[in-house]
Amino acid sequence: MASGVVRSPFGTESVDEVPLSNPPLVRVLAQIRFAKATELWVDDSAARHFIAAMKSAYPIVDQKQETAFKIGPGGVEPVPETNMLWQLESPDREWLISFGDAFFALTSQNYSSRTEFIGRLMSAWKVFTESVDAIRSERIGIRYINRIADSDAVDRLDMLVRPEMIGESLAPIGAKVKRLHSIGEAQYALGEGEGFKARWGLLPPGGAFDPSVPTVDSPSWVLDLDAFVQIPADAPSVAIDQISDRLHNLATRAYRYFRWTVTDDFLVEFGGKLDGHS
Repeated sequence: MASGVVRSPFGTESVDEVPLSNPPLVRVLAQIRFAKATELWVDDSAARHFIAAMKSAYPIVDQKQETAFKIGPGGVEPVPETNMLWQLESPDREWLISFGDAFFALTSQNYSSRTEFIGRLMSAWKVFTESVDAIRSERIGIRYINRIADSDAVDRLDMLVRPEMIGESLAPIGAKVKRLHSIGEAQYALGEGEGFKARWGLLPPGGAFDPSVPTVDSPSWVLDLDAFVQIPADAPSVAIDQISDRLHNLATRAYRYFRWTVTDDFLVEFGGKLDGHS
């Protein structure tokens, strides 16, 4: 399969997908934010109903309290209001549902396709909306976190990633200087409430760029892509099939940016089959 050149991260021409047998994808997260649900805020009966309905697929349950903070004249102070956070995990701990009184999310460390991932999310979301009444979606988003941790691959970044996405990372800095990290970020407004955020860069051994992603003991290069859409307050309620369609579109958007970022050598490095490459 020939990959074809992706000339723009936000173009309109179709992009052929190249499956990777060893993708550098470490985490995928989709989140639906909604107007605060009074049922979840006042008591946990709706949450318990949902947890019971999902028990066979997500039997590992945890509950936490999140305390908000504000910065005032006296420094950082906790806000009196605390929010409950529920987490449900699959037996292999590779799939995690988390929700509070204003969001619902699915996280995967075993992502195989957007169809499977979004299907899992929509199945759980349907049960959730049957347990918690009158939910109005306000934001829908999907995020892909990629990381190259192999030292040899990191040393060949200039072959694997387009120059615009390397930037200062590989510039010589001298033997006596230690680069702690080199992170770039871009955020885009795409119209009709849709947005996109990309972060990328080089991290040292043990370097962290997101608390949800474990660190590694070698230098690494990360590519973090977040596609989302805001739902206007006066818009009609978004049906489940519409949420699914929007997530598919956002996932396609993220894949296009990914393909614009990486080279054919990158695809082959991580198990892609391309014409003319062994």
